[in-house]
Amino acid sequence: MNWVRRLACDVASFLFCGFFAWKSWTLLREAWVEGQTTSSAWAPPLSLPYGLMAVGMTLLSLQLLLQIANRLAESDTPPAWK
Repeated sequence: MNWVRRLACDVASFLFCGFFAWKSWTLLREAWVEGQTTSSAWAPPLSLPYGLMAVGMTLLSLQLLLQIANRLAESDTPPAWK
């Protein structure tokens, strides 16, 4: 049962992070095209934090995908699932 729980947590995390990464890339594109900046006096471009967020969430999603693939290939997979 622990194997199933861990797999379910990995899949749920991957779905959340994948959605977050997709939205981050959307925000990055929008900020880049429209030239959005922060409302502070310094006014740095919003594409910088959005870009870092998009790259980070994409890498985390890839890590979770590899973790899911590894979990499915584990030797302690329940016998009925092999």
